Amino acid sequence: MLDVQEVLGIEDAAWAELGSTIGRVSAERVEVEGVVPGWSTHDVVWHTAYWVGYGADAIDSIRQGQPEPADDDATETDNDAIAEIGRTMTWQEVLDRLDQHRAAARAALGAFDGVVPQRAIEFFADYTTGHYVEHEPQIRAFAEAQ
Repeated sequence: MLDVQEVLGIEDAAWAELGSTIGRVSAERVEVEGVVPGWSTHDVVWHTAYWVGYGADAIDSIRQGQPEPADDDATETDNDAIAEIGRTMTWQEVLDRLDQHRAAARAALGAFDGVVPQRAIEFFADYTTGHYVEHEPQIRAFAEAQ
């Protein structure tokens, strides 16, 4: 079982990789579909930002002793609705939200007084690092195809 500092270190490394890869997509191509079918870099990064924020909220709920939120990724319909929300934002707004939600997730995990429940660590790993690791190779492949 990993402790909080180890989990944060793993997330930090995955974050650096994701950020580097996002930076390789030219400004002219962030709105071009093809990272995954029907989605652009903008869409995938917003999807990631959204779920990082969900994870931050879930961790806060656990810390406050509230009922644990569902730990299941959205259906395709839900993810498509999430993508539509992101399409109302500029690329910079999406990047800013990703940074904000990441900071919120890290702060939420660090806000526990004493022992951090394993469930909170799992939410953090799934909704931050898990999404970075899932989507970084897709964005990288798209960037390399430029």
